[in-house]
Amino acid sequence: MISTIYLAGGCFWGIEHLMKALPGVLETATGYANGSSASDATYERARHPHFAVESKELENFFEAEQYHQDYLDKNPDGYCHVPLGVIKQLSQLTFDENYYK
Repeated sequence: MISTIYLAGGCFWGIEHLMKALPGVLETATGYANGSSASDATYERARHPHFAVESKELENFFEAEQYHQDYLDKNPDGYCHVPLGVIKQLSQLTFDENYYK
């Protein structure tokens, strides 16, 4: 069974890189949640201090610009708020699909 999860993490590069490293994760995409429109869903708008943390159901999701997808794969020395050592440790976990059935 394949499930979808949406995670909010501020800087989406680190969260995406972490999730991609976890066994069992099949696909990732960075983006913006609960914006008013796709034209408002840009890194330039999101990085300004008019930023709010919400705890509510997901209303919509807009994928980030292409240059943000797989950013830390493309820019291995790029900024990441998740320690790369932690990502490496988590990538070595084993995944037992039967545990989730």
